[in-house]
Amino acid sequence: MEQISNPPIIQEYHELGGSSLFSFWSDIDGSMGVVRKAIVEHMARMPDTNPGRYFVEVEDAYAYINADVLEGIEPVSLNIREFFGRWYDFNRGLLVEQGYWEFADGSRIENTPLVDLPKYATKSQKAGGFDCPEIECRGNYAYAFSNAVHGPNHFKHGPRFQEIFDLLNEQIFPSGYSPTVDQAALRINSTPVVYDWSTPELERFSRFFEAGLEWWGIFLFTVHDPLTSRLAVISASETD
Repeated sequence: MEQISNPPIIQEYHELGGSSLFSFWSDIDGSMGVVRKAIVEHMARMPDTNPGRYFVEVEDAYAYINADVLEGIEPVSLNIREFFGRWYDFNRGLLVEQGYWEFADGSRIENTPLVDLPKYATKSQKAGGFDCPEIECRGNYAYAFSNAVHGPNHFKHGPRFQEIFDLLNEQIFPSGYSPTVDQAALRINSTPVVYDWSTPELERFSRFFEAGLEWWGIFLFTVHDPLTSRLAVISASETD
């Protein structure tokens, strides 16, 4: 098992306000023991890679991790549609902002793709309301990727966020992934193998997940590609 350097695009993602954290690993056979080890390493190395607002930087990061708790968590396998969730339009292959905006001129938009939001940037905003998944709702990576509490400004950066999302999907799915192909039937014996480890028990595994339990959500995914022996670990947890 060897960690692969994160692509530079992740730094831009964080600078624009994204909060999901990523690590990529090679020579992974997909066994639960190895995947759990990668998750522990992912969490322990966050102080070296995160934007600085999600985790308390300490000399011994392992002091904040209880690996025994992770051993007791049984992940749930997801198909691709479940993994991406409601904040992703499969028909168009686009991230969507679930919710509404009302503007001073009386117009209103709902459930709008991020790439379309800049056309409304000059309008005076009157009100808005937005969805977030239930704490124990599985999947919804697209939400975790694009809906950080303290950013980003999708009226300005929506199209770029979509581009970064697509580029990172190439890293998460190294054997290829097309949103135009119906892959809803993909399960554990297919490729890729997606697991959702998200549960309130993660608070006992790492203090990182304390914040998200308040309301925004906690997310921990692993995506294993048997064809390349690559693994992606993705985590997110925030509050206001």
